[in-house]
Amino acid sequence: MIVASFIRGAAITVLRPGRLAVVTYCEQAPPSGLAPWVQCTWQRSGDGGPPVRVVPDGCIDIVWTEGAGTQIVGPNTRAFVVPLAAGTRVAGVRLHPGAAPDPLVAAAVTRLDDRGLSVATLAFDLGVSERQLRRRFQTAVGYGPKLLQRVLRLSRALDAARAGDTQLARVAVEAGYADQAHFTHDCRDLAGVAPSALL
Repeated sequence: MIVASFIRGAAITVLRPGRLAVVTYCEQAPPSGLAPWVQCTWQRSGDGGPPVRVVPDGCIDIVWTEGAGTQIVGPNTRAFVVPLAAGTRVAGVRLHPGAAPDPLVAAAVTRLDDRGLSVATLAFDLGVSERQLRRRFQTAVGYGPKLLQRVLRLSRALDAARAGDTQLARVAVEAGYADQAHFTHDCRDLAGVAPSALL
């Protein structure tokens, strides 16, 4: 079975045994009034193509699938595969990671890119206990700050590799991993496959 992973904002042609599948996936910036909460809107259409691997990204998506209705998806802690029948149209609104009405969580999310930042240090800097920070993250995001930090680091690394940097060791270090093996381990753990399968 072939599984596609969509590259943001691209039309993708996928080779399947015996035929060619054309699948379009496109992301658009949200209206400016929604930009503080909405990362993008997106749509997917085409003649079927392979199932899609959805990799954790720390976001919540509001997804409309033709014939199936609307559902809220995420934030996920593991990748999952979604098969779509030929001709099915799907559209969604993706909220920013940690987009929540809790100002403490919003402030914490902006700091999760800091290398070497521990949950204890983050909680101290924000003037709350670790337990309170984790509890508020669980309520607002769906999981704790450390897991969101891992998911966001994986997203950064995959985005850099998809943007053309073919040196995975460099991508890994620049995204905040100790080395390429650490990146590969995290990718297998969160996405279920090696980074090369997602690029």
